Amino acid sequence: MYLEDDTCACIPNAHLIDNGETCECDSLFHWNEDFSECLLDTSSHAFMWEIYKFGSHLSYIKDIAIVNANDIWCVGYVQTDTAIYNALHWDGQEWELMLISPRGNVGPIGSVFAISETDIWFEKWNLPIHWDGERFIKFTPAESGFPSGTINRIWATSTSNIYFLGDNGRLINYNGLIFSQINCSNEVDILDVAEYGENKLWLIGYSEETNRTMISSNSNGSWQTYYDSDNINGNSFNLYGAWAQAVWSTSDYIYFPTYLSLTAYNVVTEKITYGNWSELIERDQINAIGISGNNENDIFVLSDPEGAMHFNGNSWVIQNLPTSEHWLLSIEQSQNLVIITGTTPDNSEAIVIVGSRSEI
Repeated sequence: MYLEDDTCACIPNAHLIDNGETCECDSLFHWNEDFSECLLDTSSHAFMWEIYKFGSHLSYIKDIAIVNANDIWCVGYVQTDTAIYNALHWDGQEWELMLISPRGNVGPIGSVFAISETDIWFEKWNLPIHWDGERFIKFTPAESGFPSGTINRIWATSTSNIYFLGDNGRLINYNGLIFSQINCSNEVDILDVAEYGENKLWLIGYSEETNRTMISSNSNGSWQTYYDSDNINGNSFNLYGAWAQAVWSTSDYIYFPTYLSLTAYNVVTEKITYGNWSELIERDQINAIGISGNNENDIFVLSDPEGAMHFNGNSWVIQNLPTSEHWLLSIEQSQNLVIITGTTPDNSEAIVIVGSRSEI
């Protein structure tokens, strides 16, 4: 498969690699039967699921950080008959209920991000807490210079490049020494972030008050708005089903699950595709809460009440979770491991659903 003028080059943007003599399919792709097109490899839908429940009053788990299969953190709020906790830790054998509370002040934890087993960040009462492998350290405006304001999510690429996402376009960066506020051209509550390339971020924000969705990125060197539901005619691209609150990326694509479709923006070609839920899973609309995955052929979208929907490169399957009585809040996938968290419908018990498969 070469260019029409028979020059020695593979057709661009066709997932092909020129090895000097012929074209071969890129990683994650394979030839079709007549060797005319590269098709996406498929992963396995075959996950086994197990559910764990914690607490008895007003309990929930909101966020997840997977270091590895034997080192997992889940955070939120768990109240039993005798004690209050705000974190769970999995050591490969069992879940340990924990109370992370440096300097006292018991309360829920809303976000967690793990850089390594000895470099983990938490949010509690809109302030960062850092675990260095030995102790929890709380950062305050007075002592560390952390700017006052909300934290909706924590995300990082390294120890010296940590981001705190908040309301009203709030984006804080920590370089390992100082905190600094960034003007990211996003005017709503920033809920999620994904990276494309080195230090190129995509932010998605949403306002419940105005039902406004905004997507901004610094992928072209400076921050700009790519999508604003209040300014459809001025957007770089449009979402099919404007409301969205999650974003995820691969080497080529930025994914935005909306209530009507999974929108995929190809950063290389600057083309956008839409997968309508009515065609993918026979649902007209879904409440897309989160998205996570390994590659383009191994993606989970979390929705309530549908649950976990898995794409294997060819088809979508709604996974058979061990409970239909749930209010789901977050999802995280790492290789053959998937963690889903939330609460029971009456908000009494926190739930952690663990999915595993033997091969990708």
